[in-house]
Amino acid sequence: MQESNIDSSLPGTYSADDPGGGTYDPETGLREWYYAPTSTRLGQWLRLRRKMLGMSQQDISDALTAAGMKFYDSSVARIENGKRKVTVDEAEVIARILGVDIAYMTSLEPPEDLKVFVEQENQKVLGRRRGNGKA
Repeated sequence: MQESNIDSSLPGTYSADDPGGGTYDPETGLREWYYAPTSTRLGQWLRLRRKMLGMSQQDISDALTAAGMKFYDSSVARIENGKRKVTVDEAEVIARILGVDIAYMTSLEPPEDLKVFVEQENQKVLGRRRGNGKA
C-alpha cells in the first residue's frame, strides 16, 4: 500500500477513507468541498445573529469590554470580515452576548434561525412577501 505525502491536517485535505467532503481527488488530496475555517464561520454567524437581534458592532464591542475584554467596533468588524481570529474565551463571551452557545457560533452549517432571517431579509430587498410573489 502506497503512503500519501499529503498533509491531512490542512483545511480541505483528507485521506481517501475520510467520509466527509465529497469525492476524493487522489492527485490533490482534496475533496470537492470543505467547510470554511471555524473563525470565518464564527464571523459570518456573528454578523447575521447581531443583525437579527438589532445590535450594532458598537453594542457587541461595549458588551465585550464590559465583560473585561477591551474591544472596539472595528475589532468586531474585523471578526465579521474574517480578518481577525477570536480566542475560545472571546468566542464564549460573544456567544453569551448573542444568547447562544459556542456550538451555535461554530456550526458547520448556518443555524436554522439564521437561514430564516436571511430569507426574510432577502424578501425585504426584493420587495416581495414570501410565497405569493406580490409586492
